[in-house]
Amino acid sequence: MSYHQKIECNVSSCAHNCLEDCTCRLDRIMVKPCTNTNSRTPESQTACGSYFYVGEMNVAERLGLGDPVGRNQR
Repeated sequence: MSYHQKIECNVSSCAHNCLEDCTCRLDRIMVKPCTNTNSRTPESQTACGSYFYVGEMNVAERLGLGDPVGRNQR
């Protein structure tokens, strides 16, 4: 079943983030509760369980910026 919805996401360190339009490439995500928090803000209560860290590599490789921190010196 397709709803043609988009998941807006500004987390550029995630492998699933599309930097060009700030959306998630996944059709669906798993939202998980955060633990050990007393705050009642959305940011402290929930987290994307589908997040996959790639750090600065996401920006560098997908936007053609090379190696932003010089880790891949040849």
